[in-house]
Amino acid sequence: MRRASLTSFFHDVGASVIADVTQLLRPREYPAGAVIVRRGERGDCMYFIASGEVEVRLRPESLYRGPGYFFGELALLTGDPRNATVVAVRQCTLLRLDIVDFRQLLGRQPELARIIRSEAELRREAATV
Repeated sequence: MRRASLTSFFHDVGASVIADVTQLLRPREYPAGAVIVRRGERGDCMYFIASGEVEVRLRPESLYRGPGYFFGELALLTGDPRNATVVAVRQCTLLRLDIVDFRQLLGRQPELARIIRSEAELRREAATV
């Protein structure tokens, strides 16, 4: 199963999409141990990991992800509450994309929307296995 990362994300789209996305991302720093999102809360943004490592606490096990990985898109696409708690394992720089910008971006960039929806579907299927 192919996992989307920031690198593959940008590799699969054109320069205009990259320019569009980068203008909307806001860097945020999180120290080790910081809770970034909590299972059950409303999703108002998604994140791309620029540096560091996070633990995605899913049931029954956790996943560890580093630079290039993105998370939080599923809650934005479905409107459902967050399905995992994400904690910084090490100091992290995350790039935040707010829900309003996310929706506008998907409307303007259909290829980007396809990539994000495809990854979200893979994650949803993996979570129900």
